[in-house]
Amino acid sequence: MFEPYKAEGLYIAGPECFYHRGYDLWWSQRKLAEYYGIPVVLPTSTDLKLDHEDLRENAWEIFNDLIEQVKHTTAIIADLEFFRGSEPDGGTVFELGWIWAKQGRLYGYSRDLRPMHTKNQAARIQNGAVVDQNGWPHPYGDLPFCPSITASTKLIEGSFSNALRAYMLDLDEARKNQARAVGSPKRSHITAEIKSSKPVAYLAGPERYSPDAEIFYAEAKQLCSSYGYHAVTPLDDIKEFNKIDNNDPYVS
Repeated sequence: MFEPYKAEGLYIAGPECFYHRGYDLWWSQRKLAEYYGIPVVLPTSTDLKLDHEDLRENAWEIFNDLIEQVKHTTAIIADLEFFRGSEPDGGTVFELGWIWAKQGRLYGYSRDLRPMHTKNQAARIQNGAVVDQNGWPHPYGDLPFCPSITASTKLIEGSFSNALRAYMLDLDEARKNQARAVGSPKRSHITAEIKSSKPVAYLAGPERYSPDAEIFYAEAKQLCSSYGYHAVTPLDDIKEFNKIDNNDPYVS
């Protein structure tokens, strides 16, 4: 069975570890991605020793584990819901930046992508302008998140499953585009190949998958010719087309 996503490494980020039954939610997200054949990395993939009296030692334990986990990632899906204030979880934002630095794919989901000056409860109108809690003009208030997140991350309004679907669609489109660039002839080449003094008809249908497809199309071509048409079929060779030996249905 073809597994299109087996070379991926998806990092799932967010403040779920601070929620009631948050780890159950994280694992359900992991299982959903793995159901589609996507390898997953979680911040909890490693058993960490977090019983240091010095909390800074615990922080280093978490940070060093993150360095190892990110080595196996090609993308991140991050929960960007506001957390302990008017911005997403700080650790999640850091993880987005880390995977951006290694040129991975970034996806962030939230139930609310309204502008920040709408969501920030400390924002207010002062002298006809929107200001923040300091009384300063609200920076980038028309964006749903700070510029570093908005510019780097594909924002999805919805849930983890919506972001996962967007990620998979992007991977599928990338594979199709790569195949198109490698194996597809230019349109002008195809046109030149089928030039004929007769009207040209393309024969489409599920018959191309029949064990007797060659016989069917040969008879169909003869029938078309008897009516003054030049028939082209899905089985006809195009000399400029590069045959691709690949079990990826999008590529082949």
